[in-house]
Amino acid sequence: MKEHEAKGIREKDAEALADKALRERHKNVMGLSIHSIMEEGDGGWVVDGEVEILRGIFGTERKEFKVHVGPQGKIAGIEELPP
Repeated sequence: MKEHEAKGIREKDAEALADKALRERHKNVMGLSIHSIMEEGDGGWVVDGEVEILRGIFGTERKEFKVHVGPQGKIAGIEELPP
């Protein structure tokens, strides 16, 4: 077992939690792209990426995001920025 896994949740769990949180926040998610997952000092994670959201019939919107996942698997915050 790696050291960071003993302190908190695993990298793949953080990715799955970020995916779920963004899909709950935006009901019309067409795609989600993870760019990086970085461990924080307290055992939490920061997941960076881009989400594509369906707007209307033919329109889409892309937003960059950072999801902060705490060491216990709780979403600590979501930042969204235009690309």
